[in-house]
Amino acid sequence: MMEGPLANLDDRAARASRTVRLITLDLSGAEPRLDGIYVYLTEAAEQVGTRQQDEIKIGDLTSLSPTRLLVAERDSAEGGGYKAIFRVDLDGASNLLGQTTSGRSSSSSTRAVWPQPASAQ
Repeated sequence: MMEGPLANLDDRAARASRTVRLITLDLSGAEPRLDGIYVYLTEAAEQVGTRQQDEIKIGDLTSLSPTRLLVAERDSAEGGGYKAIFRVDLDGASNLLGQTTSGRSSSSSTRAVWPQPASAQ
């Protein structure tokens, strides 16, 4: 997972974005193989008390299973107060691998990864 949004087209848009790329790898062969690209949405800055969206970062990630993860979000401010752990399930999320750069794909919609608080059942 990337720490924050990538500035592919526009640095200003990236600083305001909540979307972070999450990639999955197939480790069953001799060499790792990219087998998934997903969109992870961080919390909104105004909901967690940070000034700007680009202050929200991914601090850590651990796998619970091939499709379930724990993601630690944090702010990047010195002595910041935002820290949260979310449970993520990739089942039902859209795998963007192979989609064109225009965003068009054969599916009619893209389902992002919606994080849930780690304490949620």
